[in-house]
Amino acid sequence: MEEIKYSAENLYQESTQNYDNRIENLFIAARNARDASDSETALKHYEAISAIKPDSWEALFYLTLLKTDKITNGEISNAAVSITNCIPKVFQLINTTIANEENKKAAVQEVVDQCTEKATWLTSVNCNFYKVLTKNDLSFDILSIASNLDSKRKFTYEFAEREAEIGNILSCCGDTIELIFGLNDKFYQTHAVEAWKFMLLYIHFKCIETVKVGVYDEEFVDKYFTKIKRFDSFFELPDIKPTEKRNYNTKAIIIILAALAIGIFCALWYWFAFSY
Repeated sequence: MEEIKYSAENLYQESTQNYDNRIENLFIAARNARDASDSETALKHYEAISAIKPDSWEALFYLTLLKTDKITNGEISNAAVSITNCIPKVFQLINTTIANEENKKAAVQEVVDQCTEKATWLTSVNCNFYKVLTKNDLSFDILSIASNLDSKRKFTYEFAEREAEIGNILSCCGDTIELIFGLNDKFYQTHAVEAWKFMLLYIHFKCIETVKVGVYDEEFVDKYFTKIKRFDSFFELPDIKPTEKRNYNTKAIIIILAALAIGIFCALWYWFAFSY
């Protein structure tokens, strides 16, 4: 009986070892594919990992992140929202499945770094999309000019709305770190604060510099400014304000008045020229 028991234990150990080896090999293959910028292959490996190990934070995170690598312009907002929505679950899994504190911190840093990189890339895609939509139109009739101004204003606000969704990736990173890990540890504090700073400086204020429109309202900006100042007393916001709406309305009024003046002048000239 002891010999049979021994054999059964060996079989169990071999099965467990084979399982662990298979998981490890899948992780290695997925990471190698990511390093080679082969998102399709990486996705296949992470799908296999997720099926075997559903509590893998890495599989959950990269299954979401890598699916945004080949988005179209119209999918920018949806891509940002999908990343934001997965962040709380990813951090929760990191906290509950990784016992070693250094490994836990390494995982948190990886997520924040990848989210920052993806937000930067999505912003670049968004800026290029905006440039395509707002190419200069050479039409000179008043109706076309007014229509083009209205369209540009619409595209500008849509650009800002997409930037808001992109910025939410970083605000969610910081907020979730604060919620799950707390900010007493300098490591978690630094990564949360840097995520909030990136969201304000390189999303909100960069948008104002680019298209004169803010991404977030003043209450939202003040909220995160206050959170950052708790840990970085030297942090200050740029002294720039959104002005696009006022500027565009001014331009539209000037163009309409100029058109009316030209129209009146032409009408008077025609009346004087042909009435005698």
